[in-house]
Amino acid sequence: MDNRGLKENLKKQITHMRNYSLFHVYKFIRFYLGLVLVMSSCQKSINKSCPCQGFTFYEEASDSINYYWFPSGWMGSLSSITCTENWIENPHSGLTCIRITYNTDNYTLWAGIYWLNNNSWNGPGINVYETFRIPYTRQLKITFWCRGETGGETVQFKIGGVSGAEDSIILPVESSWIKLTKTWSKYEIDLSGQDLSNLVGGFCWVVNNVHNPSFNNIILYIDDINYETSN
Repeated sequence: MDNRGLKENLKKQITHMRNYSLFHVYKFIRFYLGLVLVMSSCQKSINKSCPCQGFTFYEEASDSINYYWFPSGWMGSLSSITCTENWIENPHSGLTCIRITYNTDNYTLWAGIYWLNNNSWNGPGINVYETFRIPYTRQLKITFWCRGETGGETVQFKIGGVSGAEDSIILPVESSWIKLTKTWSKYEIDLSGQDLSNLVGGFCWVVNNVHNPSFNNIILYIDDINYETSN
């Protein structure tokens, strides 16, 4: 019986106890309220000890107050990129997605964005295991959805490897160079065996001209970024 059931049962019992003395009614109510408090405390303990199966990195722009990493680590040709976190046209799910543009004019060669904890290249990072109650024995992967504006845009994604910030992933874990399509597709990066005890760079996007020789302007969309347990 849950707390709500106990309270309803208590009301019924009190109705049938109108002929009892006030002292007996008082003892009865005190017993039931004590039982409710004990059950509530036990449920909180269970919730705290229950291992988490992962966490949301980005889902909706309106939930940014609950996020730990932000797209503040701009790299390469800074003036050639834009990043909009609350794009409302054709998200994969919900109301918003992330829209990134890269202009290859002005002899730019490459650009990228790191999602950094504390909005700083210097960290500190996040202990993923302790912050999200994930056992150290669990292996993780990051999954996300992405699409291009026209299709054919080639980009790469990375996790960790923020030098100079004591990122616990020393060398970034990289995806292959991915040729996007116009429709939403799901991708993942396996983080098995990686140390996530001080993750500074939670996510990263990179583009360059070498892999996109026929593009003058690259537009891509990212949505539903999640860290998930893989075992």
